[in-house]
Amino acid sequence: MVGVDGEWIVVRVAVDASRRVVVVGTDGGLAAVESSPIIAGLAEEWRADVTLQQGQTVLATSARGGRRGRTSARGAVEDVPVAVLVVGGIVPIDPERRRGLAAQLECSLSVLPAGDMHLVQTHGEAQMDWPSAQRPVVRLTKTAVALTVEVYSRAALDDEPAEARWAMRGIPDLTLSWRTRWEPVLTGVGEIAEVQRMMGRADVTSRTFRGERDPQPALAELGADAAALDTLREHPNDDTLLGAVVSTLALPTQTTTLLRGRAVIDDLPGAQHIERTSMGRAVWDQTHSTGASFWTRVIRRLRGSRPADDEGPGDRGRAGPS
Repeated sequence: MVGVDGEWIVVRVAVDASRRVVVVGTDGGLAAVESSPIIAGLAEEWRADVTLQQGQTVLATSARGGRRGRTSARGAVEDVPVAVLVVGGIVPIDPERRRGLAAQLECSLSVLPAGDMHLVQTHGEAQMDWPSAQRPVVRLTKTAVALTVEVYSRAALDDEPAEARWAMRGIPDLTLSWRTRWEPVLTGVGEIAEVQRMMGRADVTSRTFRGERDPQPALAELGADAAALDTLREHPNDDTLLGAVVSTLALPTQTTTLLRGRAVIDDLPGAQHIERTSMGRAVWDQTHSTGASFWTRVIRRLRGSRPADDEGPGDRGRAGPS
């Protein structure tokens, strides 16, 4: 199966218990062969550096396109990830107290109440730090071809020993990942179809500092269970996947709206934009004021005139004093 991950071509192949690559023989049946000749062949065909990444059940072969003056036939996907955090625990109702979230995540952000949850979008690189009272937290990251779901559960954090609990505040204990939209290179019938189905499943990781962990407690906090997780893993990575994830994990419907780019969080009713620094807050307040326009305020300061003497185009049509 072939896919695109950013600027990389990704080939996913099945392997047997001895880590040999499973291929289709001349008789149409499945056979296991050593991987080295296949990797060498891909490197020659693509004229690229080819490496093996060993996973739980597959080997992934990645080749960077555009080497030696050639461009990959599939091309690279230039895509900016969109992320939304769904906070199921305690978030202060008081807008002023919510400013602590910006300090906690070390970046500016926007908060949108959604039923008994809150949606958060960060503006800049956030440092994940979720205490038990704010959990469960689900972080969804979407690109044109990939979707990653990270769960920060209350149970996983509370079960950790004191010395590991602080570090675990920033580490998800359950991750589901659909890395790309896989395209089969063979007609999927019989055994081949079954192998392709298994290779197309989402990757799931459930672990803490103490090793692998049963995902059931984390799922229970989101109203799901192991059966729901298995069903979700089998879901194809298509346009309906995001809706299936949101429904299975009982997340607010606005999550889909934001991840698909159909709305800007700051434009939605009830949203609050929180700048991390006082300077950032001043700039935001100036540029997003519901009163006089930003440039009108600048002109007033330069002229030193009274507001009543300086109504400009940015103020016309507004009710009340500028």
